[in-house]
Amino acid sequence: MGTSSFAGDYIIKFKSGHAPQELKTVFGQDATINSAPIIDEMNLHVVKVRTHDDPAFEMQRAQKTSFVEYVQFNHKLKLRSLPNDPMLSKQWSLGTSALANINAPQAWSVTTGGKDKLGNDLVVAIIDGGFDIHHADLVENAWVNKGEIPNNSIDDDGNGYIDDVYGWNGSTGDSEIGVEDHGSLVAGIIGAKGNNGSGVTGINWNTKMMYVGMTDADTASAVAAYGYVLKQKQLWIKSNGKQGANIVVSNSSFGIDRADCSSEEFPVWNDMFEKMGAVGILSAAAVPNDDIDTDADGDVPSGCPSQYIIAVTNHAPDGKLASMENPYTHSMQIIAGHGVKNVDVAAPGMDIFGTVPFACSDEDVYCMKPDSSIKYAKMSGTSFSTPHVAGGIALMYSAASSTLINEYYKNPKATALVFKNLLLQSTDKTSDFSQLVSSGGRLNLYKAVQAAQAY
Repeated sequence: MGTSSFAGDYIIKFKSGHAPQELKTVFGQDATINSAPIIDEMNLHVVKVRTHDDPAFEMQRAQKTSFVEYVQFNHKLKLRSLPNDPMLSKQWSLGTSALANINAPQAWSVTTGGKDKLGNDLVVAIIDGGFDIHHADLVENAWVNKGEIPNNSIDDDGNGYIDDVYGWNGSTGDSEIGVEDHGSLVAGIIGAKGNNGSGVTGINWNTKMMYVGMTDADTASAVAAYGYVLKQKQLWIKSNGKQGANIVVSNSSFGIDRADCSSEEFPVWNDMFEKMGAVGILSAAAVPNDDIDTDADGDVPSGCPSQYIIAVTNHAPDGKLASMENPYTHSMQIIAGHGVKNVDVAAPGMDIFGTVPFACSDEDVYCMKPDSSIKYAKMSGTSFSTPHVAGGIALMYSAASSTLINEYYKNPKATALVFKNLLLQSTDKTSDFSQLVSSGGRLNLYKAVQAAQAY
């Protein structure tokens, strides 16, 4: 029986007809007993013992007395409160509504993210088209390169990138990341500032997000973006945390439909993921927004053989693979890729409410009204399923036991896969996904966090 949450006294239930003062015969004057029971009809009393040389022995001694029914430690409790962000009720995927959610409130009773057990910042690299880095719900959790002086056109920290204060643009080769709604919503899912009394909350209330732009949809831009992420993690390791960033997972939602990554046409993709995996970076990747069996038809990058990829598909609030009504046939049409071999897990991706640069209504997410301050909207797609998983990985690192975290820094290549496997093993297994994804189920953030904590 552990005493880690022992508050310094005991709760004792005395047998009928016996008074708590009789305990003085066991502990003598070292025992202080409250004058009134906690609950009269149960004869429950709080007993304080001043010595506490061996709390477990003291408890056993009290339990052996003939007039005690039972005794337990008066454990400290942790309030399981929801964050005070006013739009949390719109975020069904976190656990505020719908049956098929990721159970975030339960996970937050363990950790709200940000740092690991050793006090290291945990960073998520988000590779996307652009971000509202000054959004009130995103700015505090932006990763900042403290070695760089903004806008002086000098590579102050000597990392090979000029003015990369918040990140880098793999397409343009400069620090102009761009502003778009897609990437902004992705960032909000992962790490919108939680419990700040404003807007929404992310899966991680405090984690750091590195913004990596990729405005051109070609392979060279993607590789350059991933290359920046790789370089920052290598710098962090080489400098013992003085430079770079402790990136544990990247998030991306781009690719090539129906492409065979194992063929000779796409060698750079798997090579990149393996290089990132070698320094402990997992890569969460979205599958196509179409009824594609990636096992049979292929997909890049989610179908690449690297173990460091976590391929994510989209499920709706009812817990089933995402679908929508075809406006012409009025039949339901699946709009999310699947594959029991190449797709790992399902996560919420329909009507996901979160941060965007411009004010939009729920019906029209592209309304673009920069004069308004209501910067929140709903969107759907595997692009928004994937950050639930990337954010979940970061939260797992925050909850991870000291044993697991120490293993990670000693051997990041192998231990990153431990985190991936813990996440996949902790999914909610369902018949709907048993033949659609390799884990057989949907993301359960609470179970994943518990698994990392208990490792």
